[in-house]
Amino acid sequence: MRSLERRARQIVVDTLLDELAAERRELYRRTTWGARSAAVRDLKRDYEATRIRLAELSRVFDTAA
Repeated sequence: MRSLERRARQIVVDTLLDELAAERRELYRRTTWGARSAAVRDLKRDYEATRIRLAELSRVFDTAA
């Protein structure tokens, strides 16, 4: 694998990890301040979708390596 490809993959993974962290913080914040169930449910769905994208991306990178 070329270093440029590896760096591009690292950037994508780092971006998704940052997105997960932001969604997790927002979920905790809303839960702490008594957000309505629908708002928390939507945020949990977004968090899970991001987590799945990261897992799929990891599988693709593992098979390409």
